[in-house]
Amino acid sequence: MDLNDGFSKLLSETSDDLVKGVVMCDAYWVSPNGEMLSVKSTHIDVIIKNPEVFGFNLNYIKEIYDKYRETFGLEGKARDEIVEGLINKRWMRIRYDRSQDYYIIGLKYFDERQIDFLREWGIGLLATDAAAAIKKVYINDMKNVLETCNVQQLVNNYLYSKLN
Repeated sequence: MDLNDGFSKLLSETSDDLVKGVVMCDAYWVSPNGEMLSVKSTHIDVIIKNPEVFGFNLNYIKEIYDKYRETFGLEGKARDEIVEGLINKRWMRIRYDRSQDYYIIGLKYFDERQIDFLREWGIGLLATDAAAAIKKVYINDMKNVLETCNVQQLVNNYLYSKLN
């Protein structure tokens, strides 16, 4: 899937901790268009360093941190509001929990389009780390776990059978 020209230009100007595609790391964003973005720091850090990629500007992000009286970049209530806002706009947030050895995928819409994108992410992940096939994946809507599978099941179309 190709990025539109504007999004491609934004990605070419991003910081080194946000990489197009699936590379070995513990965090990812999947855009509403299905573009895979590997995060080499934290989700909020790449938003702050690359706000335009996510449809924000730095002043907007600062206003949210000011609203909660939190230190800029802190992973607290402001971060939660920013991340939830992106998820409500069809972004998906993926992170790997090293201590528990599983992936957590935050999304709002559990539909065929999102499952297609997750399958693409899984294929990319397995291309970089075949051992990830057996790792658990928890898909949640930021409040409740919607589905559980492993990466190989995700790639093998298991989630399509779970659609209502």
